Amino acid sequence: MEKIESLIINIINVEDTLKLGGNEVVAEMIEIAKTVVKKGGKLIIHGECEDDAPEILVEFTTVEELENWKNILNAAQAKLDRDPII
Repeated sequence: MEKIESLIINIINVEDTLKLGGNEVVAEMIEIAKTVVKKGGKLIIHGECEDDAPEILVEFTTVEELENWKNILNAAQAKLDRDPII
């Protein structure tokens, strides 16, 4: 299998998917990202405005970092009275 050096996800896609109840989709994104980092790659979360170039918000290079991010997302989900990402 070909090594993927980086997986890039727009934070707006994550936010919108969670707003629409697509927790399983975000969980799958995280699982795919884990596969990428286990093979030496990284997950890049970026944000962009209509008129601006994408800005890197954070990079994850370990499974532990991804699990911590998932926990942060779940804390936000709880505050918004939404189901957690499984």
